[in-house]
Amino acid sequence: MAADRPLLDQIARPLGAVLADGAYDGDPVYRAVSSHTPEAEVIIPPRATAVPNDTAASAPTQRDQHIQMIAERRRLGWQRAVRYGRRSLVEVSMLRYKPLSGRSLRART
Repeated sequence: MAADRPLLDQIARPLGAVLADGAYDGDPVYRAVSSHTPEAEVIIPPRATAVPNDTAASAPTQRDQHIQMIAERRRLGWQRAVRYGRRSLVEVSMLRYKPLSGRSLRART
C-alpha cells in the first residue's frame, strides 16, 4: 500500500471503511489507512497463516480482532459479521461501468 499512498492522499474526506481482498493484508495497509483516517474501519481478510501481534491480548489491532473473530466464527461467520460482501458489490458495480467508459475511467476536471 506504500505505493498506493498517493491514492489515499487524493481523498480529502475521511474514510468510513476500506474493504480489500486478502492480497492487501498486512501492517503497511492498516498504517496507511490509519494515518489518513484513524477511525476508519479496515476490512481485509487475514491470510490463513496470520497470527495476532504480541500486543493482541492487551491492545488488539483491527487485524488482531479479525483474526480472533475468524478463530471463533470461522471465515464465513467473519464475512457476515463485518459485511465483507460489500466488497463484491462494489466490484460488480465497477464492472457495470467499464463497458460504458472504455478501458479506463477518467475524471472530468
